[in-house]
Amino acid sequence: MQFTDVKNIPISLMVKLPIDKRRDVFTTLLNKCDELINTTIELSAENQTLKDEINRFKGEKGKPVIPKNIKSKGDNPKDKKGKPKGRGKNKKTKEIETQFTKEINVNKKTLPKDAQYKGTRDVVIQDINFSLANIKFVLHKYYSPTLGKTFEGELPPEYKGSLFGPGIWSFVIQFHYEGRMTQNLIFKTLIGLGIQISEGEISNMILCHSKFEIERKNLREAGISRSDYSQIDDTGARLNGKNGYCIAVCNQFFTDYYTTLSKNREAAVRALVGSDLKFMLNSIAIDYIADKISNKSIMAQLIKLESNRLYDLESFTKKILNIIILNVKKINSKWMKHIKEGCVIGAFRANVLCVRSNILICDDAPQFKGILEYLGLCLIHEERHYAKLTPNHPDFIKAVSDFREAFWNFYKKLKIYKEVPSKKMKKELSLEFDLIFSAETCYFALNQLMEKTRAKKEELLLVLEFPSIPLHNNTSELAMREKVIQRKIRGYFRSLAGAKASDVFLGLMGTCRKIGVSFGEYIKDRFYHRYKIPPLGDLIWMS
Repeated sequence: MQFTDVKNIPISLMVKLPIDKRRDVFTTLLNKCDELINTTIELSAENQTLKDEINRFKGEKGKPVIPKNIKSKGDNPKDKKGKPKGRGKNKKTKEIETQFTKEINVNKKTLPKDAQYKGTRDVVIQDINFSLANIKFVLHKYYSPTLGKTFEGELPPEYKGSLFGPGIWSFVIQFHYEGRMTQNLIFKTLIGLGIQISEGEISNMILCHSKFEIERKNLREAGISRSDYSQIDDTGARLNGKNGYCIAVCNQFFTDYYTTLSKNREAAVRALVGSDLKFMLNSIAIDYIADKISNKSIMAQLIKLESNRLYDLESFTKKILNIIILNVKKINSKWMKHIKEGCVIGAFRANVLCVRSNILICDDAPQFKGILEYLGLCLIHEERHYAKLTPNHPDFIKAVSDFREAFWNFYKKLKIYKEVPSKKMKKELSLEFDLIFSAETCYFALNQLMEKTRAKKEELLLVLEFPSIPLHNNTSELAMREKVIQRKIRGYFRSLAGAKASDVFLGLMGTCRKIGVSFGEYIKDRFYHRYKIPPLGDLIWMS
């Protein structure tokens, strides 16, 4: 029953209603009261925000944000049960690698005459040597009068092309990206150590991503080939004073990033491809566009132009888009957008651009839909909608609590299914999903959310068809966290080169962590030209 059906019922008539009808009326009114309470809370918060803003314009301060008191762990007697007394020591899970061994004997003059030798005791002290290591190379020169040529001793390859050694290069890269140090802090640290360097030279080191592009491409291909699925997520980014977006593409083997000014399907496909986009007006593109555009004349023109030819952006604009514009009247920008999206997806799915997965795991963002054959939605993201509900009536609070308990019990069963899949359990879980999300509760806001979730059943339960895929999108969310932290520290990128360098090095760092390689050691290995660590793509294949 809707509120519009209730609000005009006279009291005299309401009293005469049957009990079940009166129950429906009271439930509707309670839901309306709950809605109005939440609206009042939201408006009060917005009103306070506006008051604070006005005060700031007047040169005053707004209302301070004071967090609520948090109960200390010792306040609750239950917290004290079962906990050992004292601090204790953390057990070392790995043996500490040592670089030097130094034996210390006892001063025998201080020993009593009856002292007997009882062996040794190892004490491992962790330390680091952080000091200057400047090298002066004396290059011997020879001159041949007959050839008119000078011969000179060659610098080792790791010292060529720069007045700074590989130790400084690897330090700058590691501490900027993994240590999250700003350029200015790195400058102060190096100056403090006695290095004669400028902030501009540090900036050039931070932007040296081109040396790693080939390895980045190879590890992407290996990571995608090794897994049944890809995961994707995005977050905001500032690029040269403009609002942009950073897209993370990953799975259990690799991580990669792509920063762009656009947030659409083309940008998502570009992130999945890892290189410049191509276009193909094939049957896949036609099907996609037909689902978006109902204009018969446009579809007729597209069918005439259908082929398996691959276009770059310039040739696609001339030979496809311009022809459609000339032959179709009143074409709008939205239709053109769908045509471009369809042809990008057509080329991507035709397997002519790169190695790709068939399954994409993501949140419910619209720009990720329709790109690959199968779409898996994150169950944890879906549950967050229910966690945001703020019921006030006790019955509504209980309804939400009971539902969330049923949701997580269902989630646990899906985890069991992933380990031991079976046709019987697959059918049972599908029926249980319908039962949980088809239930009618007294809380209307909860019912509306469950109706929306029911519509996404196929995507949310894709794991029943492919048990190897994850139930959530946490992997890409964790990858995105690095970018979010970087944005909080540095604010924005001043150039596209800075954004690309960040994409490359943070992607390499994320991949190193997933395959058990130290990012610092990897960077040193490459700058010192040791190449003892195999290419990351090869390590992915071996993992």
